Amino acid sequence: MLYTSGQLQGEAQDWWESFEYGRPANAPPVIWQEFRENFRSYHIPEGLIELKQEEFRAFKQGSMFVAEYRDKFAQLSCYAPSEVANDVDKQCRFLKGLYDGMQL
Repeated sequence: MLYTSGQLQGEAQDWWESFEYGRPANAPPVIWQEFRENFRSYHIPEGLIELKQEEFRAFKQGSMFVAEYRDKFAQLSCYAPSEVANDVDKQCRFLKGLYDGMQL
């Protein structure tokens, strides 16, 4: 976490300093999952996460090039990690969203 927290700036850095200050002196070091959950809950409203999860579930290639679809898929998948928990699930979800003529 030392490297990650060193990259924060502005409001995110203020949050981190406040977060660290609020932890007990004998608390174990912050692990990535704890950092991520606390950072998200502070900076990203729960309603927005739910909207992004729904957007991911309904996401289709449409008129996008495959590379654009891939990039947007990767971005949105961060909001629904349980739905792409393993490589098989991720591949299935990706292929479901491809333009009908391109599906395998």
